[in-house]
Amino acid sequence: MYKYLEYQSKIKALKDEGNTIIDKEDLEKRTLTSAENKQLEAINRKIVGLREERDTYVVSKDLQDEVSKLGTRMVPGEAPGDGRMAVAENNDPRPRNDRSYRGMFYNSDKSKTLDRGEFKHLDEFFSVVGSGRFDERLKRSMTVGTPSQGGFSVPAQFASEWLDSSLENEVIRPRAKVYPMNSETLTIPGWDDLDHTSGQLFGGFTIAWLAEEGTATRQQAKLRQIVFNAHKGAIYVAASREVLQSGLNFNAQLSTALIKGLGYGMDDAFINGDGAGKPLGITHAGSLISVAKETGQTADTIVYENLTKMLARLHPSCVMGAVWLGNPSTLAQLMELCQSVGVGGNTIKALTRVNDQYMLLDRPIYFTEKCPALGELGDLILADVSKYAIGLRQEIAIDSSNAPGWLTDTVDFRVIVRVDGMPVWSKAFTPKNGATQSWAVALATR
Repeated sequence: MYKYLEYQSKIKALKDEGNTIIDKEDLEKRTLTSAENKQLEAINRKIVGLREERDTYVVSKDLQDEVSKLGTRMVPGEAPGDGRMAVAENNDPRPRNDRSYRGMFYNSDKSKTLDRGEFKHLDEFFSVVGSGRFDERLKRSMTVGTPSQGGFSVPAQFASEWLDSSLENEVIRPRAKVYPMNSETLTIPGWDDLDHTSGQLFGGFTIAWLAEEGTATRQQAKLRQIVFNAHKGAIYVAASREVLQSGLNFNAQLSTALIKGLGYGMDDAFINGDGAGKPLGITHAGSLISVAKETGQTADTIVYENLTKMLARLHPSCVMGAVWLGNPSTLAQLMELCQSVGVGGNTIKALTRVNDQYMLLDRPIYFTEKCPALGELGDLILADVSKYAIGLRQEIAIDSSNAPGWLTDTVDFRVIVRVDGMPVWSKAFTPKNGATQSWAVALATR
């Protein structure tokens, strides 16, 4: 722990040095010089480097602790320390399963108000940002690159309200593993255990049968790295100066729009992202198994055999935690699917409803427009979403500008969040006997 605190001390000293330069810009009411910008960029590079070294140190200690427990709860491709969170800025290294912004970064009583940055309420914060005037309560966001282009840091209380309010409307983040990121990258070690054709676990472990006084053969398992890169996601909102200054409840409406926009955008990326400058979503994952249509099956249809074959390709360890994701356009056909029983004309419906929750083959199903349309790959997905990992940066930045709308007297608001996501499994699982299996199975194009 002493080495970790040493990293924290160095990072704080560099932050203080950078803030001194930024404060000079605000106090003297001028823009930073080229030399000052270069100095800030150098400071940021040092901070990023120290954070990466610190996170690697913390993760490696966790790995050493977990290796001694090998075999207690490992499943294919799972990161050691299932549910363990990377250390956040609050210096709390304890495991956390709370996926909320508050729980990840502050681990505090939910009735407690977080830091508001000396602002009385969100309305006042929006008004100050939108005015474009200097206000000492606004703090520059210390982003990688040119700090003066990063906007202002959103106080913790308001950031928590935005991300935690959107959580209940999202499909992926509430069920995934969410790691707080304290630097631009985060590396999580995991076991490479996705091929059992040789009868070995973790790429090298197998039981050895020894005769009396026989000599055992040394075994070595394989490890792989899961690397998060904090991709920048931005939301732009334009408003007229009149609405901003006198619009009825505008700030509350803007906050609601940001909440919905952040949640919708992240959810869409976690399902459909191609991994190029954005998260790698389920439908583009290398570990996704695509189940082909039945012979003679017509386009844009779903048949009972599609469901049973999808379930058969789900890894056994994922069955209890799996959920179905479906585009709303699949609902009508799913309601018609049933299995005949005996010769008396009795049937069992595939889709049922239990306590206001739709169930498909006894697993919950959630309908979302973010899944592709009926007939496309991924219009119906069966997945254990706990095998999807998300890295989320603590800092959210906001800025405003009237430059784009100078002629129309409008103000643009820009909110930036940094996030990454990818499956824990790098590929489908190959068992010793039988067909490949995975944590995520999708119905192919029809």
